Amino acid sequence: MSGKKSLAVIGFGRFGSFWAKQLSAFFDVRIYDADKSRLNAGIDFAKNTSLEEALASDFVYLTIPIRQIENFLKENLNLIGENTVLIDAASIKTPVVGWFEKYLKGVCEFMFTHPLFGPDSGAEGLSGLSIAVQPGEISYSRYKYVIDIFEQMKLNILALPYEEHDYLMAYNLNLIHLLGRTLDGMGISKIPLKMNALTYLNGMSKYVVNDSKTLFEDFFRFNPHAEKIKKDFVENLNKILSELP
Repeated sequence: MSGKKSLAVIGFGRFGSFWAKQLSAFFDVRIYDADKSRLNAGIDFAKNTSLEEALASDFVYLTIPIRQIENFLKENLNLIGENTVLIDAASIKTPVVGWFEKYLKGVCEFMFTHPLFGPDSGAEGLSGLSIAVQPGEISYSRYKYVIDIFEQMKLNILALPYEEHDYLMAYNLNLIHLLGRTLDGMGISKIPLKMNALTYLNGMSKYVVNDSKTLFEDFFRFNPHAEKIKKDFVENLNKILSELP
């Protein structure tokens, strides 16, 4: 026995697999995904497990698509251990906070996080990268335990209320992904000569399209500030175009 606390990562997609590996230095990591094809043989930093065992872990990290979270909670409440701490990693907080408070109060403890990095930006290490956090219904000792792990990872911890978080992410994620996918659709990666500015935009575009289309759609489906971002973007683009000769 290692003496480490158990932590299950539920959702072994691109971010889930990356995050599970990072957390394996601090926890006995278990992994679960409904898509068994993602749980390839040869993973040496975590143990494949059943959903029942995963949800009985000391800590559970949900890294499933935002659109799946509410149904997951509704369908699996009876499997969550009463001593388990459930943690989200969603890039949009408003709906997730509502779902956690609706379904998990009185069932288990929970908190909210958003790692502001991913497999690309974290490829060279996590030191100096940021993670947004907010306590939900959780004891101080357990919350501090998680925060201490993040500090050992050398992450910059941002205590952001969920309303402010979503407003900021509307610009940092919705707008950037809108621009990046637009530029990708224009085929700028195929332009044979790229000056510095276009090279930078091409890099941003390639970074953005590495994320799933599901994630992109959920940015606009669930962020309460998404409609304003779309409207502002279109209005300002049209304004600039209308001023051209």
